[in-house]
Amino acid sequence: MSETIGQEPTPAAPGRRERNKQEKQQRIFDAAAELFAAHGYAAVTTQQIAERADVAAGTLFRYAASKAELLLMVHNEYYRRALATAERALPRSADVADCTAALLTPIVESGRQSDENTAAYQQAVMFGGPSDRYRGEALELIARLQERLAATLAEAWAGRHPLGSTAGEQLAAPDAAAAARAIFAVLQLETAHATLTAVPLEQQLDDILNQVDVITRGYLHTAPAHNAIGAPEPTDPSRLTSSKEQGND
Repeated sequence: MSETIGQEPTPAAPGRRERNKQEKQQRIFDAAAELFAAHGYAAVTTQQIAERADVAAGTLFRYAASKAELLLMVHNEYYRRALATAERALPRSADVADCTAALLTPIVESGRQSDENTAAYQQAVMFGGPSDRYRGEALELIARLQERLAATLAEAWAGRHPLGSTAGEQLAAPDAAAAARAIFAVLQLETAHATLTAVPLEQQLDDILNQVDVITRGYLHTAPAHNAIGAPEPTDPSRLTSSKEQGND
């Protein structure tokens, strides 16, 4: 088959076997999503999902190895959509508070659709097996969020400390990835707290963003002793002793 120069080749249509596989996976996804949403994670069984999807139980486990994996499959898609919404909503403003709020708000709102399912999802992400397919996908989504947060912080730092300025020459940029992990930890802990206490969404967002503000202020704060490229050498304890002895003479 000829291809037009300068254009990407059109991918071949999937064969019948692949189409059947995709259709089964979609039916399983839809069945799991509907049942988890209607009844909550704890009350749903894999047999119910298999029956709703019109597949055998053995077929179901070829697509997801456990009920936890089915939940991960469903909620990864919710997380992916929320993160895509957040990325599209990122303001052009360089204000770090506006950017972090834009990144976190859709994810928080998505998680509050079902506190029970969100709590079970967090547990599956934290304690799932290292080779579980859908847990791996969840960790990739978390890494993507953290990368976005780190990029936002690094951009804010660069805006406050442009190269060539006195401060820019004296201070090394702090570790944006470490600050992003701290922000994600706040998101996780406050989400877990909200699923247990059913705090209103607005209060949850306020609590998260207030803590994020503390982290970002600390990240952007110019503290030469901590952030400078060449931090002073620690004082030799023997010199302190000598100074005290001289003072007592």
